[in-house]
Amino acid sequence: MQIKQKWSSHLIRFMVLALSAWCFHSTDVKAQFIGNPLIPKEGKVIIYTNDAKGGHHQVATVAERNNISADRRQPGMLCTVMDDGTGKAKTFQLICKDLPAELNDNNNWIAFSPGTPAAGNNLIYGAAVPDASTGKAGDFFIHTATQTLYGPKQADNSWPVLLLQGIPSGSAGGDLTGTYPNPSITEKAVTVEKINPGTADQVLMTDADGKVTWVDKANLGTGGGGTIGNFNGNRPITGDYYKNVNPGTDDLAKWIEAVFYPSVGPSASLTATPNGVKEMGPAGSTTVSLAWTATRAAATEEITEIIVNGTNVFTGSPAAGASVNGTQSASATNNVKTTFTMSVKTSDNKTASSSASLEFQWKRYWGFASGGEDGVPFAPTDAQILALSGSELATSAVVSNKSAAPSGRQKLVIAYPASWGGSKIIVGVNDSTGAFEKTTRSFTNAAGGTTSYVIYVQKDNTAAGLTFSVQ
Repeated sequence: MQIKQKWSSHLIRFMVLALSAWCFHSTDVKAQFIGNPLIPKEGKVIIYTNDAKGGHHQVATVAERNNISADRRQPGMLCTVMDDGTGKAKTFQLICKDLPAELNDNNNWIAFSPGTPAAGNNLIYGAAVPDASTGKAGDFFIHTATQTLYGPKQADNSWPVLLLQGIPSGSAGGDLTGTYPNPSITEKAVTVEKINPGTADQVLMTDADGKVTWVDKANLGTGGGGTIGNFNGNRPITGDYYKNVNPGTDDLAKWIEAVFYPSVGPSASLTATPNGVKEMGPAGSTTVSLAWTATRAAATEEITEIIVNGTNVFTGSPAAGASVNGTQSASATNNVKTTFTMSVKTSDNKTASSSASLEFQWKRYWGFASGGEDGVPFAPTDAQILALSGSELATSAVVSNKSAAPSGRQKLVIAYPASWGGSKIIVGVNDSTGAFEKTTRSFTNAAGGTTSYVIYVQKDNTAAGLTFSVQ
């Protein structure tokens, strides 16, 4: 009897358990994960979230990745494709704004590289601009009032603004006209209300070069000696104390003007051809043509001396209100900055000067090149580097928001002089240095200059344009 009771008890328990499983089990037993994307780590089990919005999906082909529905797409999400067309698995990240058009644009799937650890850096937020006391070096800061991202904080405690979408473009508005990145101030947009004054009773004065300064109104006077309005002998004297200087006139009015309200100095202008910055080249020298101009204003005394690059080229003074000009040949040593100068002097010892310079710099190069299959090392030649789509003269490896677009599936190449430093390649906001092969070798540019260059080559091909920075 006891055995029968025990058997029936077990039977009842079994039937209850079976009934519970039949009534309450889910018809869809797929695991779901809702949250941030899961970054794949070697040796770790990945939980995929194909039935969730965002997260980390897994599909068989690139075509299936492109067919992920819009309601399951989220900026920053990951998707691992088991066969990317080469028989290899590859993880992609959706880099875009949270807008339908961008979420559905399959060109925004970018090859994912986890980079290196963040070394404990923080993302801070607040309603005011970050200052030296905010955070530590390497931290980022979100200004919640303006939705501006700053960082990473530099070693000198400065907070650079981080451009997530690159340099502004399109039409300017407000007080600006034209188009970015070089708009102009709209005519008559600068009003009294928009000028920050110095102190009370000051006026804004401009000089011949267009530079402005605040001047006390009391120092202007109301006329005489070339100032505004009728002569006012009660105004402050602008001239210095004269000793052993002959005003050069017997006219009392002119004598007063010469002593108490002295003449205006001359002006000088010097330009060099070639000028500015040239690319580093072989040793030697470059012939330079110097064009000079000496100008005498209406209230300027006669010009008596014009020195250009150490040579007195004066032949005679121009009339009041006129100018004199000419050219002078010079030479500059290649790959060394050379500055040329000129000076002008008048009969009353007033002077003016001008300068022009020629300097030399190396270039950085960047762009896409065809370099074999994913993971296969690629060493571009000098000719391939010179043919890259981007190049510019510079003096430092540090640069922000440089962009390039491939022609089909290609590898990004970045090259610059090894002496510039630089150790990180940032793609978007991620440290992607680990996604590049780095080599250092001798490189000869188009001008014939040779020096040691650092060359970064992307390990895998990509079909989408990239924006990068070097730190």
